[in-house]
Formats: sequence, C-alpha cells, structure tokens
Amino acid sequence: MFAVAKDIMDAALGPHHTDSIEAYQNLSKAYGAMGSYTLAIEFQQRAIDAWESHGPSAHDVLMEARRIREQLKTKARDASTNQLPTKALPLPQSCPSGRNEETYIMTSLSARVKQA
Repeated sequence: MFAVAKDIMDAALGPHHTDSIEAYQNLSKAYGAMGSYTLAIEFQQRAIDAWESHGPSAHDVLMEARRIREQLKTKARDASTNQLPTKALPLPQSCPSGRNEETYIMTSLSARVKQA
C-alpha cells in the first residue's frame, strides 16, 4: 500500500514534496522490518536525494535520513555475517565394533583431544 501511495504522491505532488519523501521513508522502514535491506537502503537513498534538493532548511531531516541509511547498511552487513549454517555434519551411519553412536562419538573426540 505504501508503494501505491508513493506513486500517487509522486504523480500528484512530485518526488521532492515532503509527503512523497515520507512515503519513501515509510517504504524503507517497511522493507527494513522485513529484512529486505537492499530495498530499504534504496528507498532511504531516494529520500536522501529528495531531501538534498530542499537546501539548508532540510539539514536536520537530511542528517537523520543519512543516519537511518547507515543503520540499515549495518543491519544488512550483520544479517549477512551472522547467518548460522542450516546444515550440520551427518552422524556416522554405523559405528565400528558395534558400539552405540554416542559412545563412538565421545571416544573419537576424546582421542582427538589427547592427540592435540
């Protein structure tokens, strides 16, 4: 719905109108909340570009928009580096000597620790 509202505001008011810029920022927040950081950063950048056209009177909101963009970039980096592996190493299908798997794994680990 934000995208539709943004398109209507862009057509009616122009992309540099305050309401249009707020629609960009709302889209950025929505995509950021969903974890779609690439789109969130893109819409935040559009807001920054539009605020820059307002000159010195928009200094404070421009600085806030830039801060939010950097925050989104940090979240995007953290999300890409903090992903845990979804697959674990498989357990052995059969253990030598007829031992159960837990005993086999613990014995194997214990032997490796002693070697180190």
